[in-house]
Amino acid sequence: FKGKITFNQITLNVGNGMTSDGFVAPIAGHYKMSFSAQGGFGKYGIYTWVHIHKNGSFAFSFGDSNKDKDSEGDNISYDWIMKLNKDDKVTFEVPNYSYLRADSGHPVNFNGELVFVET
Repeated sequence: FKGKITFNQITLNVGNGMTSDGFVAPIAGHYKMSFSAQGGFGKYGIYTWVHIHKNGSFAFSFGDSNKDKDSEGDNISYDWIMKLNKDDKVTFEVPNYSYLRADSGHPVNFNGELVFVET
């Protein structure tokens, strides 16, 4: 998979911040976020990078690389805290030079939870 990451299943959505194409802060505050998936493997390449965007602008990225093209793919995960204003939107993208494995047997997971209310 390459391109903008979308989510087709939302398990728990208190505050209705999770959408199919990212996370929208229901209130201003500091949010603890986590992302996990399986990285590139075999014929699809060895690099996996995920770019995090805030309100359409690049915020940061994280990634992983397997040692060789015969690898089965590594797990990739990252946790962070991000200050968001009400209605700020966080989205995710896999750039063209990398690959993220995403299918029914290899889900992409995202969690976001409010840890401090901004007053």
